[in-house]
Amino acid sequence: MTKVVFAMIAVGGGHQSSARAIMDALNERHPGLHETRFMDFMKELGCGKLDAKHKATWRFLLRHPILCSIAFDAQERLFPLSRSFMKAYARSFVPHAARFLLDYRPDVVVSTHFLNCYPL
Repeated sequence: MTKVVFAMIAVGGGHQSSARAIMDALNERHPGLHETRFMDFMKELGCGKLDAKHKATWRFLLRHPILCSIAFDAQERLFPLSRSFMKAYARSFVPHAARFLLDYRPDVVVSTHFLNCYPL
């Protein structure tokens, strides 16, 4: 049986609903062929402080749409720099993700949030 992990961060509905929709479609079209696991990845792997910090930052930005827009635009325009920042930001997540991959040994990881991709 193929192990498929749906890794999202439950910070908003978009990341959750897209992961859930893909997982549900996979299970509906190919019943019994896959062992699927739906995860609030950072939180469930034991990175509670980083997860809480990330979610608090996002909630703050959503309450201030202009700052959110500026931050998103800066992240896109300064991609090489913002990529380096995100890698450093997610560094504490790496050992948790590595342990999970070695222990659970998924065949596929579907990530609906970019922050999960750095440690993976």
